[in-house]
This record gives sequence, structure tokens and C-alpha cells, in this order.
Amino acid sequence: LDNLQAINAIRIVDGIEELNALGFHLAQLPLDPHTGKMILMGAIFSCLDPVLSVAANLSFKDAFLVPLGKEKLVDEIKTEFAGSTCSDHFMLANVITEYYLADNKHQ
Repeated sequence: LDNLQAINAIRIVDGIEELNALGFHLAQLPLDPHTGKMILMGAIFSCLDPVLSVAANLSFKDAFLVPLGKEKLVDEIKTEFAGSTCSDHFMLANVITEYYLADNKHQ
């Protein structure tokens, strides 16, 4: 209930809980409300591909394999992919984009 209130998906009037339009759509998704809202907003703002990548990453453990003793190198590479955003989510979206671009060059 607190999660739904935090993302404005429910309203409580006179002690009665009622889903609004956003809450109705989120209730149809088999996801936590925050991830569901992120995906719906990604669809609305036409940036669904990177948002789905981030949502998938949030649902599982870290996507990066860090070899023992290479932690600093991996952190530097992650920082490079993040650019000026300082965001792990943008970094991951950039890594996935670069992966697909590199894969397409080899085909």
C-alpha cells in the first residue's frame, strides 16, 4: 500500500482505498509497482528499450563479471560508459547499446 501511495497509483478518500488509472494498469503487471511504473513511463516517452534493460537488471544480480584483482579496471570502464551521468542505470543502458552495435557490425 505504501509503495502504491509513493508512486501516486492509489488514492485514499475517507478511509477507502481506490486505484487510479495508473494503479489499475500497474495491477495488471506481474512486477513491483516501482518497476512497473518505470516500464509504463518508458513506453509513454518512447524509450522502452533502455528502460526494459534497466528493469531486467534490477530484477537480477549484477550483470558484470568482475575478475579478482581487476575491480579498479572494471570500475573505470563502468565510469566511462556512464559518461557524465554518474548513473548505473544509464551506464547499463549504454553497455547494452554498445553490445548490440558491436554485434551488428560483425554480422
